[in-house]
Amino acid sequence: MPYFLYSGVIQPEQLFTVKGEEAGHILRSRRIQVGEVIQIQDLNVTRFEARVEKLDNRSLTLLPLKQLQIPPESPLTIHLYQALVKEKGLDLIVQKCTELGVFSICFFQSLYSQRLHAKGDSEKKLQRWHRIAIEACKQSGRAVPPDISFIFDLSKFQQDSGESSIETIPALCLESSGETVPLESVILKTSSVNLIIGPEGGWSETELDGLPFQKIQLGPRILRSETAAIAAVTVLQYLYGDLTAPPF
Repeated sequence: MPYFLYSGVIQPEQLFTVKGEEAGHILRSRRIQVGEVIQIQDLNVTRFEARVEKLDNRSLTLLPLKQLQIPPESPLTIHLYQALVKEKGLDLIVQKCTELGVFSICFFQSLYSQRLHAKGDSEKKLQRWHRIAIEACKQSGRAVPPDISFIFDLSKFQQDSGESSIETIPALCLESSGETVPLESVILKTSSVNLIIGPEGGWSETELDGLPFQKIQLGPRILRSETAAIAAVTVLQYLYGDLTAPPF
């Protein structure tokens, strides 16, 4: 069940009122009635079942009934580095990779990628991606959205990622040519991984020089950049994360 957000702290058995944009979202998204029970999460990342006690066109008054257990984050921390693609593709990557449990997403410009032409443009995009990530969390039940950032040059990868050495956190770079290994054959010895997805136009001859990347591939087909990101994250989460069959 999707949950909603409350911009304060919920106290057990005490009425609270949701107003503003989130109240409008609740009222628009479903024909909610007095007595209906919804899930709502507060600023302390505590989630409750709460019953609607009163409502009007702009607000809802709720009574928390019980605290809910929040699903844990994936045991695999995936830092996704994604070359810019067209806007719809970027939105899709943020939405689906949030649902799949990616810990952080860093978009970057490459020689053959789409471009952001001004600092203000990147700030507006980051705000949009953050909103998309929050909605994906609410839909999927995840508590906290991934950190989303932007760098203008992949050469800043080591500065951005901190412990990015392949000896400490493996850096896997999707590549469709040259010497590569299948992603499923990679053996991770850490609980964190850097995943780098390049542009649809491919890498330049020198773009990856000096970067501590292990080159991987996903199979014989050439995938769109956004498809490759979602597919690679799915494989990693299945092999090392929490994307597994439920116990019988």
